[in-house]
Amino acid sequence: MPPVWVESRTYSTTSVWRVTLIPMPDSPDVRPQPDALSYEEAVAELESIVERIESGEASLEESMKLYERGTKLLRRCRAVLDQAEQRLTELDASTLAREGE
Repeated sequence: MPPVWVESRTYSTTSVWRVTLIPMPDSPDVRPQPDALSYEEAVAELESIVERIESGEASLEESMKLYERGTKLLRRCRAVLDQAEQRLTELDASTLAREGE
């Protein structure tokens, strides 16, 4: 399993190193819920998940977690596309109604 935290080191003018632990974006505890992502963000993460699973880098357990996350992202993408299609249908109906007047 990949590390959950990564160190960020900065050097100050007083010759003191400051170490800050930053959550890694791939950590399940840190990633935003799929419903909070834009379509583009969800697609990008989904592509990343597919690449990781197909590469064989992930263990079976991690692959299962990635697959579960991927299904949630796919549902998000489909929902956004369905909303866009509905909006286009409504706009087309509105346009046709005005042309018929």
